[in-house]
Amino acid sequence: MIFTDWNRANYCPYTKAVANAQIVGTDIALLVNKMIKTNGAEPASFHIIAHSLGCAVAGYAGSRIGQLGRITGA
Repeated sequence: MIFTDWNRANYCPYTKAVANAQIVGTDIALLVNKMIKTNGAEPASFHIIAHSLGCAVAGYAGSRIGQLGRITGA
């Protein structure tokens, strides 16, 4: 299990946090895609769980990971 602490990028004003969400989502996708490529992990075995604005982050990441298993947002 990997946790992403994006506390330094999730701050006021809200518009800045929203813009940073795209960057954090892209970074998460890069990490997952690297694990898939280097370790032979199956994309379908990944599950991204998020809350609030993190759901947007999960969506950005998911859009860059082919065959992602699941995204759960609350």
